[in-house]
Amino acid sequence: MTTLIKPTSKKIILDTGIEQHVLLWNESQDDKPWLALVHGFLDSAWSWEHVAPLLTSSFKVIAPDLRGHGDSSNIGLGGYYHFVDYIADLKSLLNKVTHAPVCMVGHSLGGVIASFYAGIYPKEIQSLVLLEGLGPSESSVPLPDRIVKWLDTWNTQSKRPNKTYASVSEAAKRLQKTDPLLSEDVAKRLAGKLTKPSNEHVVFKHDPLHMTRAPYPFLVDTAAQFWQRIEAPTLLVDGEKSRFKKEAHDTERRTSYFPNKSSKTVQNAGHWMQLHQPKAVADLILDHFQ
Repeated sequence: MTTLIKPTSKKIILDTGIEQHVLLWNESQDDKPWLALVHGFLDSAWSWEHVAPLLTSSFKVIAPDLRGHGDSSNIGLGGYYHFVDYIADLKSLLNKVTHAPVCMVGHSLGGVIASFYAGIYPKEIQSLVLLEGLGPSESSVPLPDRIVKWLDTWNTQSKRPNKTYASVSEAAKRLQKTDPLLSEDVAKRLAGKLTKPSNEHVVFKHDPLHMTRAPYPFLVDTAAQFWQRIEAPTLLVDGEKSRFKKEAHDTERRTSYFPNKSSKTVQNAGHWMQLHQPKAVADLILDHFQ
C-alpha cells in the first residue's frame, strides 16, 4: 500500500451555496498545474488517499467531497441532486483555485461529472481520465413512471436516517460486502472516513436522499452531446474484475463519441480500482498526462 502523505483538509463556500470539503496535496507548489480528482457515488475524497500522494511529483492535487457526500453540506429542504448541480459546484470550486486549464480524473459518477464538464468547458480541461466513468446502464422504464416512483419515495427517504452500524468495523464489513476486493485494512480506514458517530453507533455520512432513484435516467444519446465536444486527450480505464463492465457493443457505442481517446484495463482490480490497485492507477494517470 502507498505511503500516506497527509493532505490538507479545508472547507470552501461555493457560489452555489454549498460548503464543500476538499482535500489538498502539494497546494503550495506554484510551479505545478492542478489536478482534480472527482469521486463516485456514496464515496468521498478519501478514496483517493493512496493515489494522490503518487501524483504530487507532477501536480497540485485537489479532491472534493461532492455535495451530499462526506463532509460537504447536503442540499436544502426540497432540493435534489442532479448532474448539473455537481457540475455547477465543480465550476465554482475550480474558479476559486485557478484560472488555468486543469487535468481531471473522475471515477464512476465522478467520471460522468468530469466528462460532462469537459464537454461544457473544453478549453478548461487539459487532459482527462475516466475510471469506469461512462455512466450506468440505460433504463427501459418510461419517464412518467420513473418520475411517479421518485415522487413516491423522495419525501419519505429525505426524512429517513441512514442505517446505523455498531462500529466502524461493522461499517467496514458492509463496504467489503459491496466490494469483496477491498482489503480489511483499506475497508476499515475508508469506513472511518465515510461514517460519523450516532448514538453510540456509526452512520454513513451521505445524504439519505441519495438512496432514491433519480427522476431522470442516464441516456447515452444525451451524454454523447457532451462527449463529442471534449477536446482533451481522454483515457478510459476499466477494472479487470469489475462487476460493472458493460457489454462490448455498449462500450463501443459509448466510447465512439470521444474524439481523442485511448483505453486501458487495470489488472486484479474491480470498479473501485483506485483502492484495489492505487499504484497501477496512479501510473496510468501519470503516463497519460505526461
